[in-house]
Amino acid sequence: VNACAAIEPPSAPEPPPAPCALPPGDTRFGRYVIRVGTVRLPVPPEAPAPLYEGLFPLSAAALPLTVRVRASGDRILRHGVHQSLKKLYCDCRIPLASRASAPVICAGGDILWVPSVGFADGFPAPACGEALLIAVYAAD
Repeated sequence: VNACAAIEPPSAPEPPPAPCALPPGDTRFGRYVIRVGTVRLPVPPEAPAPLYEGLFPLSAAALPLTVRVRASGDRILRHGVHQSLKKLYCDCRIPLASRASAPVICAGGDILWVPSVGFADGFPAPACGEALLIAVYAAD
């Protein structure tokens, strides 16, 4: 999974989606569909392939998972340092127009994963057994 892959800007400006819970199954979030489920590792490739895919320990499933867009002052703990999401978007060259609608996956109120930017510390991908899979697809 490329941590700094670009998110394509929407063709027409649209209001950012409202924050919502991420229950198991598919959730529509703006121009994305986010799928949450439990998988056994290794994960077989899906068709169509998701835009982004993250594997997390099952303990993350016990936290209330939510998806939202970025908020002013957002920070994510990466490599032991709290980093500004705004700076990370700039470092990864995410277009300004795309940032307003890009999903931010949270667990228990903390940022867990920002597709196209990276994962927070404390949520390493498990090596074997069962895992929580969060996949992001284009909605249309």
